[in-house]
Amino acid sequence: MKADFLFFNARAYTLDESNPEADTVAVSGNKIVFVGKETDSRTFRSSDTQLIDSEQKTLLPGLIDSHFHLFTGSRITNGVEIRGLKDLAKVRDAVRAYAKQNPQEPWILAYATSYSLPSPTEPLTRQHLDNIIADKPLVFFAHDVHALWLNTAALKETGLLNGSENAALNDAMSFDADGFATGEIVEGGVFVFGLEHLPKDEDFILRAHKRALAKMASYGITSVHNMLGNAEQAHFYSRLERSGDLTCRVYMPYHVEPTTPFAALASEAVALRRDFKSELFRAGAVKFFADGVYDGKTALTLNGYPDNPDYPGESIFESSQYKTLVTEADRLGFQVATHAVGNGAVRLALDAYETAQKTNGKRDSRHRIEHIEVIHPSDIPRFKELGVIASMQTLHAPLNAQDADLWLKHVHENEWPYAFPFRRLRDAGAHMALGSDWSVVSMDPFLSWYAAFNRKPWGNEGTSHFEQSLHEVIAGYTKDAAYTEFKENVKGQLKVGQLADIVLLSEDVFSVPALELKNLSAQLTMLDGKIVYSS
Repeated sequence: MKADFLFFNARAYTLDESNPEADTVAVSGNKIVFVGKETDSRTFRSSDTQLIDSEQKTLLPGLIDSHFHLFTGSRITNGVEIRGLKDLAKVRDAVRAYAKQNPQEPWILAYATSYSLPSPTEPLTRQHLDNIIADKPLVFFAHDVHALWLNTAALKETGLLNGSENAALNDAMSFDADGFATGEIVEGGVFVFGLEHLPKDEDFILRAHKRALAKMASYGITSVHNMLGNAEQAHFYSRLERSGDLTCRVYMPYHVEPTTPFAALASEAVALRRDFKSELFRAGAVKFFADGVYDGKTALTLNGYPDNPDYPGESIFESSQYKTLVTEADRLGFQVATHAVGNGAVRLALDAYETAQKTNGKRDSRHRIEHIEVIHPSDIPRFKELGVIASMQTLHAPLNAQDADLWLKHVHENEWPYAFPFRRLRDAGAHMALGSDWSVVSMDPFLSWYAAFNRKPWGNEGTSHFEQSLHEVIAGYTKDAAYTEFKENVKGQLKVGQLADIVLLSEDVFSVPALELKNLSAQLTMLDGKIVYSS
């Protein structure tokens, strides 16, 4: 067999335990056909083989981001990024400058807004946004996309100034003493707002996706788990695949909300799984939100909040409804993913998975919990016992106390040793997958790797609960992520017979100091045996 591509002079880290290192990888069609020493690869060469000198740089399987919001993220990032800006005057200048440079935009979108605007004690309102731009709709998305704020023009444009006829959206809004919307929408209302009121024309969505997909390829990302999905998105990605514009593999769960009818699991979710199952785009899972976020004080906790111990936070579902839906999804053979940030939500999710297992019998379900920002110590061993995957994001953990925004203020200090417990879960035998949660944080995987090794203790909690090795972090973005989506025999390793999803890094990653990991980049990205990015 002759190779179409041959990477040589590489430092290939294969993630294949039987063949962990190699200097040459050959590709024919969309499969890897050789992994080994260059001296043994000559039979794969021909005059048509494209030779790629890897210059002793790291060659890896294509990176898999296990928690990504491709559809919503592509749309809301079509605007100005105000990440890290906590001064309203600087935000105003950035937004006005963007609006001046983009006069054709009917709406102005700003994303990655800090919850500390305009101050940690003063809530952001439509009047604050009116003082920035008043003559066209302006929308601010919170950095975690669990809240948004609208100016008066946007509220009038959407007919929301006096509230919404959509009960779910109306319940997520807040109102002033005169009955007018303050401009804030939280939690599930953000998703509803995006579906109902953000630009929907396919040209806009296509342009936004092409930008996002190009950026993903430039980071070596060849697969994502797109964590909010429905039939509309499924048909869009199927069309994108048929047109040849889908340059990343997408695994999409069906989003289950409190208003989702019980019967929809056996009808809508099953139909998505049946109808969309290609190697580039497929359904086959369901996704729940158990709670919100600590920054907005909507994470579901066991011990309340430091300034209000009697307030536990918010549960998106009533407990019995959530457990009933999870049990039905499990009965139907779905993988279940649950957003659970607070330790109360993590326990709720584990309890639901245990109930499903007892009701339906044990199987290789690979149910997952997303985020796990705080956990109770008694729940740590339950991940291995129940076979639950910890799907976590290193960039969510504040790197130091100064950059923590409101997070540390909203978590009891005695819970800090059980916050973002990467090491505790790994040592307890939990399977872990890593990702970014884009557009909540940057999709840049190398920033996530940097965060894994450069986090500082916030107080006296120590470091043992979050330490990881570089091998573990790379596996979390490759082999372990592939396992999480039931594709460990198809991708995630540089191994003969696996799909030719490959990334060549800009350096030898194992010789890069921890403080310089954020400077890494992808030099070449291959998807399905085709080069989709080259620097």
